[in-house]
Amino acid sequence: MPFTTRFQPNWHEKQIAARTDIESGNLRACSWSLSAPREVKDLVCSTYTSRVQSVMGDATFILFPKFPIELRRTIWHYSLSSRLIELFWDESIGVCKSSCPPPAALSVNKESREVALGCYKLCFGTSQAPAKIYFDMTVDELYLGIGNIVASSHDLLDAVSSALAPEDLSQIRHLIIDDDIFQEDDPLPSTAYQGLAVGLQSITIIDPESCGDFVSELVNIKPVERDVWLFGEDGRTRRWPDRIVQEGGEQTWEFNDEFASEGFEKLIVGPNGFRTLSRIVTQERLKEDERWAKRMDFLQKTVLWDNGCLYARDGLIEKLIDMEDLDPDKYGKLSLLVSGRSEWGLDPQLVYACQTTCVCAVGHKKKFQGPDWFPDISGVDLRALLKKVEGTGSS
Repeated sequence: MPFTTRFQPNWHEKQIAARTDIESGNLRACSWSLSAPREVKDLVCSTYTSRVQSVMGDATFILFPKFPIELRRTIWHYSLSSRLIELFWDESIGVCKSSCPPPAALSVNKESREVALGCYKLCFGTSQAPAKIYFDMTVDELYLGIGNIVASSHDLLDAVSSALAPEDLSQIRHLIIDDDIFQEDDPLPSTAYQGLAVGLQSITIIDPESCGDFVSELVNIKPVERDVWLFGEDGRTRRWPDRIVQEGGEQTWEFNDEFASEGFEKLIVGPNGFRTLSRIVTQERLKEDERWAKRMDFLQKTVLWDNGCLYARDGLIEKLIDMEDLDPDKYGKLSLLVSGRSEWGLDPQLVYACQTTCVCAVGHKKKFQGPDWFPDISGVDLRALLKKVEGTGSS
């Protein structure tokens, strides 16, 4: 379970009066306290909190049925913890699914089910399929992961958001999303983005790079200012490490906002912008959380290619990507060898995607479909050709 109690963050209302303008490209992070407020700690506590499990065996608390009904219902209510719902959606099927089992309280007895149904509703239906996922909008966390969403559009967040019912979209409070889902080509917020930003209270971005973990809250727009809390591996708050500026009796930290993509800003700067907590956490840090260990291990054993699919690290796809970036001359030679007598120049990575089944967790097991003009590449041995090119020097 993500949390030992119901996730009910105590959102603080503090806003900062606008000060002088700041230089373009910089944000000012205002650290008001070394001790992060409760809502920030709630957002990260599960990553660093050790779990102590009691093994009861077949023991049964036989006095529970004798409690007053009001007390029993209260206990049932507090037995409901927030859940992590990993959403799977394939545009060709149009059905939203999740591997997360329904809340146990729904199947214990009639009384527990009545209490649970007061919190959980069937959500995330589409125009092609009814809602099938039990979800508590107030406390559950929705995870949109790369390889879990299949769409013809390159903007995966916009695609899946457009498929969901507007009433579900606007009620999502806690969103977790892979950084690779965000797209920066469209500078204007779509209707789907705006709908998602209406009720959002926290958003966690999973970054495949480095190993940091910090939470920020937008508290002022002009100039742009945030409260920022950096968490060490022990879960304790650390000072933001960049340049410290003294302003009267306050300390602020200036930093370049490199993590804030256009998509990210669309979600946190909106109707509810002042109340959205944003967490940037890397895959390495999330591996410490038992809820995330398997997923993070999977992501670190795969490669994301341009078609939005994930491919297993087989030693070939990594070399192709690195060669294109680091040694374009050799990559050009490989392209000529791959093309053979074809009148078209073939991209080795495209050939790889046409020959290899993806390992996306949504389970569509797709090979990339080449364009109509694409020649027969069934006989192309990419490994042999790559080995041949690697044996030659760069021109």
